[in-house]
Amino acid sequence: MYKNIVLAICCCVAMLSGGQAAPAAQSGDVESTSVTVYPTGQALVTEVRHMDLPESGGVAYPGAAATLDPTSVGLRSLDEPDRVLVRSLRVLPSAADAGGVLRSYVGRKVRAVLPDTERADRRQARDAVLLSVSSGRAVLDLGDQLYVGPLDAVLLPVDEARPRSESALLLDVRNEGERNQRVEVSYLAGGLDWSGDCALSLDAAGEQGSLSCWATLKNHTGKHFQDADLRLVAGEVHRAPQPMPMRMKMQAAVALEESMGNGAALRQAGDYHVFEVPFQADLAEGQTTRLLLGSAGSVQVGRELVVRGHARHRIGEGGPQTRPVENVLVLRNTPENGLGSPLPASLVRVYRAMQGGGRILEGETHMDDLPVGETVRLALGNAFDLRAERTMLAYERTSKHSVRVQWRIELRNSGAKKRSVMILEKLQDDWKIRDTNFDYVKENANTVRWNLTVPPGSEPVKLHYTADISWPS
Repeated sequence: MYKNIVLAICCCVAMLSGGQAAPAAQSGDVESTSVTVYPTGQALVTEVRHMDLPESGGVAYPGAAATLDPTSVGLRSLDEPDRVLVRSLRVLPSAADAGGVLRSYVGRKVRAVLPDTERADRRQARDAVLLSVSSGRAVLDLGDQLYVGPLDAVLLPVDEARPRSESALLLDVRNEGERNQRVEVSYLAGGLDWSGDCALSLDAAGEQGSLSCWATLKNHTGKHFQDADLRLVAGEVHRAPQPMPMRMKMQAAVALEESMGNGAALRQAGDYHVFEVPFQADLAEGQTTRLLLGSAGSVQVGRELVVRGHARHRIGEGGPQTRPVENVLVLRNTPENGLGSPLPASLVRVYRAMQGGGRILEGETHMDDLPVGETVRLALGNAFDLRAERTMLAYERTSKHSVRVQWRIELRNSGAKKRSVMILEKLQDDWKIRDTNFDYVKENANTVRWNLTVPPGSEPVKLHYTADISWPS
């Protein structure tokens, strides 16, 4: 007799034991697991196990991620690396994937439960060779005829290639050393990514507060990572559209940043920054896990109120245009401002205390990777008490390829205190400010900035400027 797997059409796979079979080499205990997670949905998984390796033949490596990239799998013995060689490998389907299990037996002999051709209420078991399977229908070679149709159930022979509760690798090895060895297996897997989110809690003045940054991990690899050493890479790693090489090589960590405490240690690996979680973490399949990256207790921020406009040189834009006054938070990543460590790309939520108690969500926005010494401006929303209105006052065609435009920008402040407002105007092609009633600064090749003080009250502050704009023929 031989062992079988019964595969029913309801996608239930059950093991049926028969007589005894010769024991095969099996993987042993997991000594350590390391998972390096990238924000692009990939992870580098490295496991160290004690394994029984035959002199020559197949050995199962169960418990691999279902989303592993077979072209990235690498195996080496830590005890005798020059005496162990992997000649080939196969990815075995998980028992949860009934269709995948059945497809893995194409070309092999099975025992199928089929409808009885003489009585519709009966079934018959027939030995057959599975030729193909698709969409719940199979093609079987019964010897004297071919069967094409649905299957009630299939009995599959159990061997080293049988499915397991998790995906597995079947390795064909040649071992010239000791049978029991410590083996390191690494591979790339999809379905595991992380994203950052930071909470900035400010005082009532909105100028100082505390920052805490967290990592959110989502595991859809089909594997439960238990007691794993976890690393989170900040920065985008390029992956070619073709299959990856057999191994991903990482540079050794060379520097440690300690400005943000109470969380993950921050190291640099090549041109990337890596957060090392200081404890072993469990990442359950299908679940979301949050881990503290770091915190800072006294962070200084700046504020800007911004009006943006575009001085297009097209006629027909003379009507008043209401523009929002943006509430922008300025965050400088320097030790002087209470920071000084690289911050990963994150969703940033800004909370602000209220006079008399309580706090509000002032706004949230996404932030790109923020290196040390750099500044980020976060648009939190629009100011309630400030209004801006832009009006084109004049449009004159001065030549075939040039115009002269005149704009007025009115700022109103219905609040109780004066406010400083920055006006940023975009001008395209070749331009020159001909005249204006306030001093301006040329920010770059197509941006002009005015800084105006707007007192409270019903009288608006009016900015006028005239620009000559020309473009190539």
